[in-house]
Amino acid sequence: MTNVSSSEDIHSEANIYYTISEVLVSLFAIVGNSLVITVFCKERRLRRRTNYYIVSLAAADLLVGLLGIPFALLAAVGLPTNLHACLFTVSLLVVLCTISIFCLVAVSVDRYWAILYPMGYSRHDSAPVYKAKITQTWLQNNVPDWPSGSLDLNPLDYKLWSVLEVMLCHKRYPNIESDRAVANSSLQLRAGIDAWQA
Repeated sequence: MTNVSSSEDIHSEANIYYTISEVLVSLFAIVGNSLVITVFCKERRLRRRTNYYIVSLAAADLLVGLLGIPFALLAAVGLPTNLHACLFTVSLLVVLCTISIFCLVAVSVDRYWAILYPMGYSRHDSAPVYKAKITQTWLQNNVPDWPSGSLDLNPLDYKLWSVLEVMLCHKRYPNIESDRAVANSSLQLRAGIDAWQA
């Protein structure tokens, strides 16, 4: 009897320490990531490519702190007992952690590219492209039937429009036909890329 009760006491004490540490991590994640998002929204000077990735990571970690850790605590005590609710909580936890990991990878790749190709990096720094890329990544990971080539949120479309703008606006054309020829070549480029991706 004494051995059983002492092992239960040790187990319940370990659960208390685990719960306290999870709650503290959750609180720090909520407060810290909320501050990062608030500062980014208020300071226009911070709206650069890398900072968009960092805010995306902060949003993912904020959701982990708000939803993921509480669901992990529920799963640790055996709740919910309903099969579908249990699957939902575990799936949500996995999705939120995966998004957080992908955002961290995006920050790492962006920093790697900035260090390896500093001149090319500064030339291609365009906020709409990275807003679209981040939105596309979130939607592809969270919306089951989200098309990967959505025209409204495809970063490649932003790049093609910027190339088209440079080709059309920074050079004088003698007539409208030569202007149309440049526009058609850009559209053919897009069609070729779409065919290659398919």
